[in-house]
Order: sequence, then structure tokens, then C-alpha cells
Amino acid sequence: MILKIMKNDEILKPRKKLKKIAVIVLILCLAFCLRLWLLVNTDDFHGVSNGRIIRAQLILKNDLPRGEWYSPVHPPVHLLLLMGGIKAFNNPVVISRVISLIFGVLLLLPFYYCVKFLFDEQAAVFSMLAVSLYSEHVVYSVIATSETCFHFFLFLSLFLLLSSFGKKSAKYLLSSALCLGAASLCRYEGLLFIPLFAFALKKDLKHCALFAAAALIAPVIWMFINFTYSGDPLQFINTNDFTVPLQFGWIRAQGQDMGILRKAMFWPKSLIDTLGYGVFFFGIAGIAYSLFKKERMFMALLFCFLIVVFIFRTIEEKLYVQERYAITIGLLLIPYSIFIISKIIASLRKHNLKVTGIMTLLLIASMIPSLKQRILAAPLYAPLFAKQTAAYMRENIKEGDNIILDHCGDEKYREPIKVLSGINPKQFVLMPYLVPCDGQWLADREMFFNVLKEAKVNILIYSPRGDLKDILNLEERGEQAIIGDFKFSLLYPACFETPGFKTGDESKSAGFPLETPGFPRGMQSIPGTKSSKFLQNFRGSPDELHSGKPYFIYSVERIGNEK
Repeated sequence: MILKIMKNDEILKPRKKLKKIAVIVLILCLAFCLRLWLLVNTDDFHGVSNGRIIRAQLILKNDLPRGEWYSPVHPPVHLLLLMGGIKAFNNPVVISRVISLIFGVLLLLPFYYCVKFLFDEQAAVFSMLAVSLYSEHVVYSVIATSETCFHFFLFLSLFLLLSSFGKKSAKYLLSSALCLGAASLCRYEGLLFIPLFAFALKKDLKHCALFAAAALIAPVIWMFINFTYSGDPLQFINTNDFTVPLQFGWIRAQGQDMGILRKAMFWPKSLIDTLGYGVFFFGIAGIAYSLFKKERMFMALLFCFLIVVFIFRTIEEKLYVQERYAITIGLLLIPYSIFIISKIIASLRKHNLKVTGIMTLLLIASMIPSLKQRILAAPLYAPLFAKQTAAYMRENIKEGDNIILDHCGDEKYREPIKVLSGINPKQFVLMPYLVPCDGQWLADREMFFNVLKEAKVNILIYSPRGDLKDILNLEERGEQAIIGDFKFSLLYPACFETPGFKTGDESKSAGFPLETPGFPRGMQSIPGTKSSKFLQNFRGSPDELHSGKPYFIYSVERIGNEK
């Protein structure tokens, strides 16, 4: 009889294992298909990501003098990944987003094993499913920023660290430390995890010291590079002392209140907006229960530490208020929302896996409205006027042209248009004519005309709402204007608009179709066209994206000595 039961168990074990593998594969496929659909139907219209693409292109072309490739604001790992992808596939528009997608899907595996180790199999599967639908993570899996590679290395490091417990071999510990070092050079908040992970090894001081030393190898090398180029080994941190206050100044310049309450509530509100009320409040309840009962505390302590640091630094105005930074906190919160469901069901009746599963699926389903809202509100849509401007540039700008591309009232337009146009980034003249003033960048007239002369600028891409409006005011001067020592002649659009530059259907007068030839399919899916009817149904009127803040392209000709 005993032998018969043992035989049955031996038959059932492989079947159960196959079922688990099948479930994991299905969740991975769901995550991949959702992100791939979003990539195909949207554009990466994020200013920071396109700026990194341009920097990667310049380095590959050897068009940056030694030292100018270095940027303390953005650590190097993501840039190196972009350079490798662009070098291998020679398609910066698509491959840069595919890199984010790959890391976004790969994250699910170490995340699953971390939750399984700290909680149980059921919590791991449901947490993995929740992350596959986690709105902010989905969106930033198709944008060429460092979020997804950071989280992949972070949770891979955590998985290897957990795997090292109880093992005499140091290979897991060293691998974990090196992955955490890589995560720190994807995003600097990874540095916060080095002492936190090392503290988990406090019972073994030798391994604790070994882990901290190995994890700091890559960051210390980066500090040495900072010292070499700027004389300040912590330049990557100190740079934010200038850039972050500018962001807060810009927000206030828009008339928004940035009092202490709003700053303190920014991160909790971001989690509610991106996870939904259910996951947020159940997650907070799960963390409170974990701390009170002193069980499964590791991720709870990480969550509490991070959110306190984020809130405190935001109140101090030392941290950017950008919702994508909250992805890390959201990933730590999700397992506790699922954990508390099982505790609640168990307290109401005898533990019932079926009831727990149904309630957990309902909780995860509550994330879908947040997913829809984030997809439709994210920086994933290139307005028609921007595509038209890029298409004109692609067809008409020559290799020897030197170009100034004005802001268009928003940082995000400039760099994406450069990438979409496919023009050599070296042709775009940088903007040493901008000076900071009251939290904003303002153009200095004398510096601007000096740049025109010294850089031999012959193309100006001008916005009536950009940095140069007060210096040039070209919308009031007609199709041709002489200002100082330079003549500006309108090239695009062909028909000069009336003062005020109406931006509705008139933007179609340049003769470009809704779908611009030469762009990959994802670059053509403008909400409002047939190819993205689903997005149109939820985003509102198609005119919202057909209109916008137009660009006008002028030739620039020097006609004499500036008076």
C-alpha cells in the first residue's frame, strides 16, 4: 500500500511541476504580448530616452570629443546597452525600445523566485501576474529609459542573495553583489540597497564585508571617472542639487502649488494612480501586518525605508517628482497585497485555496483601469505636427547643415524629433545661449546671435512658444525677417499661418499624410487613425493629438556685420 502511494506521488510530482512551468510561461507570454502590442502601436516620445539614444549615436560615430560622452546625471550601464543594440542592429528608433521590453519581461523571473522564497508558491505566481499588468512597468517597458534594466539587475541580485543563505559557496554572494553594482549604475537609487542587502548578512561579518566590497567595485570605478572629468567623485549626486530645484521652479512657474502636503503625498498618490486603490491599500495593510507580526519582513522593511527616503527628499526638494521612480516601491508593495488576502480568507474560514485564488484575481483585475489610464496618458504618442516636422527634415536637411532646434514649450519634443528625423545628431548645435533664471531656462539675445555666428547655423527650427520667442518673435514678422545681422526665411510649412499659429486641421496644409512614409509601424500609429482605434476610443477627440505646438523651419543667412 505504501509503495503504491509513493508511486502515485512520483507520477504526480512531474505533472505538478509541468503545470507550474506552464503557468509561468503563460504569464511571461502575457507580459511580452501586452508590451509588444504597446510598442507597435505607440511612439517613444520621452525626451530623456531620446536624449540617451542621441548620445549613444554620437559616441558610436566618434563625434564626441573624449570626455563629452560622460554625463554625471545618467549612469553608464543603460547607455552601454543602447550602444550595443544600435551597433548590432543599426536601428536606434526600434532597438532602443526593444532593449527595455526584453528587460521588462525578464524581470518577472527573478521577481517570481524572490517572492517564492520570501512568501510561497501561490503568492509568487499571483505577484508575477500582477507585475505583468503593473501599468507603470508596462509603459516603461517600451520607453528607452533605464527603469527595466535597473529592476532586472536589482531583483536578480536579491534572488542570488537569498539563494546564498545556507550555502557555504560564495559564488552566489559575489554574483549578487556584482548584479547590485550593475543596478546602481543603471539608476543611482541602487546605491541605497548596498548597505540594506549587506545588513541582511550581519550575522556573518566576513560575508557582509565581502558583499559590500564587491557591490561597490562598479560604483567606485564610476566615482573615479567623475573625479577624472570634474574633480568631484560624487558629481553624479551633486549635479542634482542644481537640476532638481529647476524642476520644482518650473512646476511652480506653471502656477501649481508645491506645499509640504502635496510633496509628502506625491509618492503615495503615484502608487494609487499606477496600481489602483485595491492593491495600494491591501499592500499597505499587508506591510503593517508583516511588521506587527514580525513575519516576512524583508521586503516590508525595504519598502518602508525607500518610501520614507523618497518622501523626505521630495519635501527637501532634492528628488525629481516623476512617477516612474515609484516603480521600485510598487514592486515591493505588490506581494503584500496578495499576502494579506490569504491572511484575511484564512481568518474568516478554514484556508480555502479556491476562494483565495478568486479574491486575488479580483484584486489583480482592479489594476486594469489604472493600466488603461497610464497607457493613454503616458509619453507614448508623437503628435502629428512633430512627425511632419521630422519628415520634412528627413527629406530636406543636408549633411552639411547646422541646425538649432528650439524648445516647443516642453522639453519632450526636441530630442524625439531629432531621433525621428534620422539626421546626424552632430548637426544639431547645442544651446549655450540659455541661462537659468527663477527656475527656468531663458534665452540670452547676445549669446544666441554669437552662437549663430560661431556655429555657422543655417537652419532654425523655431517654435512660437519656445525659448526663442522673445528674442525673434518670428510669428509677427511674416515669412521673411531681418533681425540684427541675419535674415530668416520660412521654409516649412509651405503656407504661412495667421498670427497665433492655429494648430488644428490647418497643420495638414504642409502636405504630409497622417501616416508618414519612412517611419516604422509604431511611429505611424497616431491615435485617431484606423491603426489605433482602441486608443482613440479611450483617449478622447483625435484633434487632441492632431493639434499641438507647431514648429516652423527657417533658413538662416548672415547678411553683414551685426550692429
